Amino acid sequence: MIKRNSFIRTFLLAFILIIVIPVTILGVVIYNNYIDSLLQNTTNQVLQSLRQASKGMEDEVAGLTRNAIKISKDDTLLELATEYHRAGDDLTKLEIKNKIDSRIDFSLVQLYSTETVLFVYKDKGAYFYNKGPTVEIDQIKGMNWYKQAVENKGMLYYDIIETYSDFFQKKYVFNFAYALQNYWDTDVELVAISFNINAFNGIISGEAVNQTGNYMVLDQDGKIIFSRVQDRIGKSIEETGYSRNMLGNSQGSYIETVDNEKMLVTSYSLSKYGWVIVNMIPYDELTDDVNQYTKYGLWIGLLLFLLFIVFSFIFFKQIIIPIQHLIVKMKNVEKLGDFNQTVEIKGRNEIFYLGHAFNKMMHEIQSLMNERDLKEQEKIKFEIEALQSQINPHFLFNTLSSIRLMAIVAKSENVKNMLEAFIKLLSNTHKDAQNIITIEEEMENLKQYIYIMKYRYGNSFAATIEIEEEIKEYMILKLLIQPIVENAILHGMSDLDRQGKIEIQAWANEKSIMISVRDNGNGMNEKQIEELLSKPENNEKGFTGIGVQNVDRRIKLNYGDNYGVIIDSEEDIYTEIRMIIPKIKR
Repeated sequence: MIKRNSFIRTFLLAFILIIVIPVTILGVVIYNNYIDSLLQNTTNQVLQSLRQASKGMEDEVAGLTRNAIKISKDDTLLELATEYHRAGDDLTKLEIKNKIDSRIDFSLVQLYSTETVLFVYKDKGAYFYNKGPTVEIDQIKGMNWYKQAVENKGMLYYDIIETYSDFFQKKYVFNFAYALQNYWDTDVELVAISFNINAFNGIISGEAVNQTGNYMVLDQDGKIIFSRVQDRIGKSIEETGYSRNMLGNSQGSYIETVDNEKMLVTSYSLSKYGWVIVNMIPYDELTDDVNQYTKYGLWIGLLLFLLFIVFSFIFFKQIIIPIQHLIVKMKNVEKLGDFNQTVEIKGRNEIFYLGHAFNKMMHEIQSLMNERDLKEQEKIKFEIEALQSQINPHFLFNTLSSIRLMAIVAKSENVKNMLEAFIKLLSNTHKDAQNIITIEEEMENLKQYIYIMKYRYGNSFAATIEIEEEIKEYMILKLLIQPIVENAILHGMSDLDRQGKIEIQAWANEKSIMISVRDNGNGMNEKQIEELLSKPENNEKGFTGIGVQNVDRRIKLNYGDNYGVIIDSEEDIYTEIRMIIPKIKR
């Protein structure tokens, strides 16, 4: 009996030592590992959903921003709003209102979330599109978002605010405000466009976003911008019982207890706007099925665990890691603009062919960029060569004829001076292939040209040059000012019954250089100005045969459409041609 009892005790002890204790320990380890794995996998899934949601929100906000800027800077809308403000009778106001509403409808045709568009006038009153105000305009002007926009004129200010255009319910809107700068010739002080906050609902609640748990979007101050629970919108995160920890995580998850309930909180930052998307899942809801998994046999669980480890190792080695390498290369292309990226992927599976296609695409893009750069260089070179070859033989003939007459009538000093000026002008024009010179060099060329033209036209005009000292070293396209001065001499001074006068001035503002050529000649009407800017000139009497239209085209070709030529003229009084170019130092 003792032996039997000893055997049982030994067997039990052995069973406990060999089976129960190890299995218990293993079960605890498996359980803990499972919980950790469950939380990690859930976090990864939620983070993936949040990434998709953040991309959608950024695209949505970017689209709303573009439309807000489009409305705020629409010259036609601002003019119509001003006309509406100044209109005296109701019939005229109604006609203008229809025009304003039609233009806004056309601009926002695809945006069904538009709440209202507000034009606030400088003195008093406002124009509302879609919905009228529920508060006085003076109250609106006293709101924080309005003050912020006015203090930062010329910048688009946006915020989540309580709507000011709905009588029936309290709700929040995504509000853009743009205060016009002083140079706008309009009665409008500020333009505000409000979009329904539900514009985000399709993104947060869409099929692409994980539907587990509750979602919130917070701004940088912890105010709730969006929530599936509407009553939370506009409140601070503390008012809902949560801590501000979620604002400190760029992305990740942690456990937090709210109202005695444990929650898995996952957050992801929209760095572009300083917002945070937060997902909250009850901890009990996540672990509810864990006990069911513990009922499976230990050997089956262990086998599955081993199989999972093996499968994970193979999967990561053959698929995930190569994809991660490919993603890193793609991000280098996206963020750094480096198209020399290539990936090395072994094997013959789909990942290999994906990497091969990426390498091929990078090679083709690099080839296209090189080809584009080469064509651009050739275009500039051809433009310079064409410009230098345009020196008109009639100009050379007329100039040499003038020199010949001076040689007959005057002494050799005048001939010497005019020849020196003419030689300097030709030498500076053809001395190299550079299309860009300093403003000081351009003005020197211009002085030689004016010297020659004065002799040709018998000192029938006077010319002055005033240039700010600080801009002399800035760069300018070669022979840019000469055609404008030539136009003033040949057209502005022709058949003039008074002493001609040409004033050439150059100065700089914050971003641009302004060059003005003003004469007291014949002047032009609107039709002549339009023809001068739209038709190329073939002037056989001039130095280059280049007209004002060519100057404007060269400026826009090299610097963009924000620069070019502006003409102001009044018949029989004056003509002023102003060139605007960027500030570029040597």
